Amino acid sequence: MQNLTKISFIILTAYTDVGHVKYLYFTILLALYVCIIFANVLVISVIYLDRALHEPMYLFLCSMCVNELYGSTGLFPCLFVNLISDTHEISLTYCYIQIYCLYTYGVTEFSNIAVMSYDRYMSICYPLQYHTIMTPKRVCLLILMAWLLSFCIFTVTFSMNVRLQLCGNVMEKVWCDNYLLVRLSCSNPTLNNIYGLCMTVLVICPPTKMEKTRNRKPNWTEEQGLLLAQLVNEHKGMLRGKFGPTVTSQGKRRAWDTIFQTINASFPLVVRTGDDCEKRWYVLQSKAKDEIAAHKRESSLTGGGPPAKRLSQVADTVFQVLGHSEVSVTVLPTGIDTSMMQALEMQQR
Repeated sequence: MQNLTKISFIILTAYTDVGHVKYLYFTILLALYVCIIFANVLVISVIYLDRALHEPMYLFLCSMCVNELYGSTGLFPCLFVNLISDTHEISLTYCYIQIYCLYTYGVTEFSNIAVMSYDRYMSICYPLQYHTIMTPKRVCLLILMAWLLSFCIFTVTFSMNVRLQLCGNVMEKVWCDNYLLVRLSCSNPTLNNIYGLCMTVLVICPPTKMEKTRNRKPNWTEEQGLLLAQLVNEHKGMLRGKFGPTVTSQGKRRAWDTIFQTINASFPLVVRTGDDCEKRWYVLQSKAKDEIAAHKRESSLTGGGPPAKRLSQVADTVFQVLGHSEVSVTVLPTGIDTSMMQALEMQQR
């Protein structure tokens, strides 16, 4: 029969009898713990007092220091007690608390590192848009998510562990370990194992998926397309001019750089490049020409009068850039009639 005696303490058997040397080990660990406390509190205080350090990277570093204090406090006090004790016992309640602290500390540590990596990536790859993207609100949100993720994930694991009935109380560790604690149970741990595997996949796979799809950007919105067409219209002298002393390839590239920087400043959530804007401009030209051709057909059906549906703002702006000749030659090989030109000009007015 299984031993269903209620377990109230855990015996940690990894401690060995080293005699009076244990006091030396105790002193070394105590000095290490004090150094950890002092170093992290010093970093947090400096960042808090110096307003020049209130930048995203230092705030993430401050979050990591707080986590170091949290994790070390969950580990060292138990080590001190068991190191100088002869029984090496720990209450089951404190064992659960220690497991919760150590595992949430570990997940939070990796989450903070991931957030800091994202911050460095944005500062290196998008230096001009960095402060627009990493706003104080977004920094606070990232720090909050890094902490909440670990606590939410392991709170469920903790609640599932508490329901297990333990059949043994001997653990070959110097601290409480979640896996070994589950192995001591008489209950069926299948549900715990399934949840653990699911959470492992959930934590590991999304970063991998994000890395694969990092270069995939959202589609252009109508507002972004309209702004792009307006900016091209402002720089059409350089972008559509013939090469000469005043129109050079470097000048065209600078014009596209100005355009994509203006778009990124207006829509900071999606970072565009000059090549993205140039490719999208060709798409806008094609769509605008199709729309103008459809207007011509509608105009012919109304006997030469203006069509019922007005030309969109994007198409109208593109028409201003391309002019009458290119639209008529490119879209309508047979030419565009005078009534259509008049209708387009009336809309522009």
